[in-house]
Amino acid sequence: MKKIKSMSSVMRTSAFVGCIMIPVSFVIFLVAGFSDPEELHLFDVVVQPGMSILKRIMAMSPMAITLIFGTFVVYFLYRFFQALSQGEIFTKYAVQSLRKAAWFYLIGNLLHVISYAATVHFLQDFNWQTNIQLTFDRLVENNITTPLLFLLFSWILEEGRKLKESSLAS
Repeated sequence: MKKIKSMSSVMRTSAFVGCIMIPVSFVIFLVAGFSDPEELHLFDVVVQPGMSILKRIMAMSPMAITLIFGTFVVYFLYRFFQALSQGEIFTKYAVQSLRKAAWFYLIGNLLHVISYAATVHFLQDFNWQTNIQLTFDRLVENNITTPLLFLLFSWILEEGRKLKESSLAS
């Protein structure tokens, strides 16, 4: 139990730093994206001079969605690790925090894939810095597997909570 508390304290601190850094990077991302540079590379986006505001918004939407939903994921993971660091492993609070993180992760990544496909479809003349392809492997590896593992782990915690409650009631 002591190892869980100490490890979850480190994870909680990492999640807290993420909760601060992601919104800051989002603001920097927006400010840089709406400025009119010669050529600006933002994550997987290249903003070219003379692009209209609509094209800039559309080009930045996949990463913006990732950053917004990522903030919520990290926040709920912070709450989960906070519960663990206090020794509250099999509690409803910990289970709900982990489930919310999983759902925000899954929905955010699926919206990222959809907005990326829409951006590629509507901005045919648009340059991408990296060659990100919408393949089944990428979708499964990055966008579905991790949140499903979070949901599985939350289900295991929920079952442990029920067993703990039934043993206390007996």
